[in-house]
Amino acid sequence: MTTEYGKNKPSGQDIRQERFDELLDVDARILRLLAQRSRLLGKEASWRKAKGKARIDAALEKALWAEWEQAGRQDDLPPRLLRQLFNHLNLFGQEDAKGRRRPDAYMLAPHREPVSVRMAAPRCLQRTRLWMVLAAASGRALELESIILNDPFIELVKSLNQAGGRASWIGDDQAELQAGTGLEFEERLIYAGEDPLNFHLLLGMALAGAGRMKFSGGPGLKLLDLSTVNAVLPRLGARLVPLNPHGDGLPARLECGGEMAAQIRLPEGASPELAMGLALAAWAYPQGLSLDASSCPSLVPALEMVAEVLADAGIQAALEGAVCRVQPGTPVFPSTPDLPPDPVLSSYLLALPLFADGKVSLSGFTPDQAEQTGVQALARFGADLQYESGELTSAALKLPDSDIELGPDPALMPLGVALALRSRRELFVPVPADADLDAAVQFLDHLNASYSVQEDGLRIAPAALRWEGSWASPSPYFCLAAALTSFLRPGIAIENPGMLTALWPQFWNLFNTLPSGRMKPKAPEPEHDEPKRRRIKIGK
Repeated sequence: MTTEYGKNKPSGQDIRQERFDELLDVDARILRLLAQRSRLLGKEASWRKAKGKARIDAALEKALWAEWEQAGRQDDLPPRLLRQLFNHLNLFGQEDAKGRRRPDAYMLAPHREPVSVRMAAPRCLQRTRLWMVLAAASGRALELESIILNDPFIELVKSLNQAGGRASWIGDDQAELQAGTGLEFEERLIYAGEDPLNFHLLLGMALAGAGRMKFSGGPGLKLLDLSTVNAVLPRLGARLVPLNPHGDGLPARLECGGEMAAQIRLPEGASPELAMGLALAAWAYPQGLSLDASSCPSLVPALEMVAEVLADAGIQAALEGAVCRVQPGTPVFPSTPDLPPDPVLSSYLLALPLFADGKVSLSGFTPDQAEQTGVQALARFGADLQYESGELTSAALKLPDSDIELGPDPALMPLGVALALRSRRELFVPVPADADLDAAVQFLDHLNASYSVQEDGLRIAPAALRWEGSWASPSPYFCLAAALTSFLRPGIAIENPGMLTALWPQFWNLFNTLPSGRMKPKAPEPEHDEPKRRRIKIGK
């Protein structure tokens, strides 16, 4: 509507009508763009579902949210509402598969009997790899027992051997490394597999040498954002150059050997894997290294773990506030170091009686380890925890009646969601900054649960659970949460149980042999008679 204000001044009604028409036009454009966005996300979701992956790529989601966040700051939009809108819009294009069940989906229908599980606690997944890299780099022999030989560990063993290590695994739960001369990276191409921690551990050790070498990796590392890494490396006399002109991840060429600073400040946005890789290798740097994580305090638990491993290996390492200081030196440690239980996997196992009744006993705990945050939090949410002679036993005591707080580890958030579903009261589940809120929303939607998304978490109310279709879990920890929830609502269908198998190969065997959880031994290979030789006549 065009008006010449000097002659015909519009009335208030005309102005309101003009504003109304403009809003209708804006909303029409928004809906057209929403339909276009949903189609694009739907195509991506269908492709990833066929590959057995989560329906939305984590790197893509991160990049999209960065655009939203920047625009929100520029236009002063409420951050909480903007995040909620973003989470809900990401569900468009994925809802079409909600009610469908893939024929090959893995059905979770556990035995409805009280469990009686007694086993050794799973050893810490990350410390297992830290010790393997530390031993290989220092050339010391190493024996690891009762460990989880998962895909990331096996990929790491192969990568270390490409750099001159002498590592191998034995059976289903042992690995060893023979004494050698350390790792050699110059002029080598190292395939780092799929796991970011493996890559960063290898990168940290490679910085101790001089020269050029290349890293390559699987699809997960090809999408890795190396910008934060390259913000740190110049201070350590190195740079990492991506070799793919259309991507910022691997493959990449490392050039190192320049003067290394004795202390660096980790930039905001640095990953725990980068912090762990640099800290673990710092003993091999000329002046050692002090890592200041004051701008990213979420890295402190990761640095604390590395400092403890280095101290156990005879290296002067300590965490003072948010600063990890590592002195140069030579690691000296026994060939069989002590590996504590994995706090995350142990927490899921100890939570099992809260869903299935009965009890679970895990051996291999020290008194201090039995007081870990995630484990002890279960006592506040209904678990009766008893410690005696290295064994921690969990039994169901009551329903959780307080908000679910399991600590800052994102891997424990799915357990918090499952515990809230078990309660008969409305409970709040905090969502850590690095946790996948969208994954929790999808899981709750498939269960037809009653919930609301809030600024820093989920409020979950009691409801009759009803599973629909099948679901591609975005993480192995949501597979574990689904296994626990299946005691509340049998029939949960997972499209990609192999995601958990890659992290914890023995779990589904344990789950399927409940209530005892005594895993079935592998059947012996059948013996075949030697095939008879046959004479074949060629020509006439």
